[in-house]
Amino acid sequence: MNSVEREVIRRNLQYLCEQYGSISKASDVFGINRQQLNKYLSGSSFPSLSTLAKITKANAIFIDDLMLEDDAFIARVRAGKIRVGILPDAGLETIEKLITYSKSTSASLNDLTGQYLVVNESELLKGKLAVSYGKLFQRDDLTFFKVLVPRLSTKSRSGKYSVYGIEALVLDLGGVLHFLRVLDPGSSTAEFGLKFLLPTISQGQPHWFGQIITTERIRRRGRLDTDVMMKKVDHSEPALSVVRRFCGFFDLDDPRLDPLFYSFFRDKLRR
Repeated sequence: MNSVEREVIRRNLQYLCEQYGSISKASDVFGINRQQLNKYLSGSSFPSLSTLAKITKANAIFIDDLMLEDDAFIARVRAGKIRVGILPDAGLETIEKLITYSKSTSASLNDLTGQYLVVNESELLKGKLAVSYGKLFQRDDLTFFKVLVPRLSTKSRSGKYSVYGIEALVLDLGGVLHFLRVLDPGSSTAEFGLKFLLPTISQGQPHWFGQIITTERIRRRGRLDTDVMMKKVDHSEPALSVVRRFCGFFDLDDPRLDPLFYSFFRDKLRR
């Protein structure tokens, strides 16, 4: 991990501590020594993977969330504090039914858990593929998909682009996977996203392909439809390593990408 990435994590740890009002309180919540925490915040020492796991677990986030930059990390931390009560009763009932159904189908998704590359056409860079890192996991009898998406940003500390996180509920409906996410319901920046994916097997590896239908920032941008393809990657490679190697923007014929991505997108990209 290079110095820029360490600095991103240090600043994100600092933000987490600020939420508790004092280093003493934060160290109690994190379950680590206060003096050691001070060293992490000053940059004189860097936490081990096990320590990062304790800190992120205490804050209901994931280790790879610590790689998020600027407002993206703040939004991820605050996501768990959003009140769902501002949804209408009918909306709450629908979500409750979806959650119940997701629990009944989670067992069928056990074999699909793991790390994935998520590839779709870039909205902003014509002729480019946007490659994201995703992780399908199960928690509390539900199946979720968490994805880190590259975003062009002049504020990126890496000088290239930043990433932001999205988490979706996964349902198996007749063999077709549905990824449902709702952010900031009831606000002017509300986002709704629904992704349809059909799992298939090619060259011994799971590949999914389908459509994303999303109403991101619906009041300003309207609906967006785009093709998407996913590939499972080696589960033994650390998540942060996968993010550093693949999360970004690529040419269609980039040799680092699976040839299947080329086959799928060659006739779909805007030229």
